[in-house]
Amino acid sequence: MDQIDKIIKKLNKLSLPTVILIASLVIGGFYYASEVNKQKSIERQQEMKIQEEKTKTDQIKQEQEQTAKQLQDCLNKVAEGFKGLEGIKNATRDDYNMIIDLIQKQKDDCFKRYPQK
Repeated sequence: MDQIDKIIKKLNKLSLPTVILIASLVIGGFYYASEVNKQKSIERQQEMKIQEEKTKTDQIKQEQEQTAKQLQDCLNKVAEGFKGLEGIKNATRDDYNMIIDLIQKQKDDCFKRYPQK
């Protein structure tokens, strides 16, 4: 029985440091896991933010391209509308100035309707 008591005493002496070591490892493991999870969450948020910015940039670019196309179509319509007036005979300088003013007004209207950024 003497030997059993010695073994039990040795186990009692070792049990507290062992429990502390195991508890430290468990707590450390949980802490590490939470930090890894936090880092992944931050990375996901950054990726989502980058994706949102890219989507917003693509949308703005698409809107600008569409506006530019609409402006060009409008200017082409203005040019087509006055194409037949190039060869007018017997037109005075005032007539030409009036035509030029009309063309310019219509072009200005196109630029107002489809502003470029």
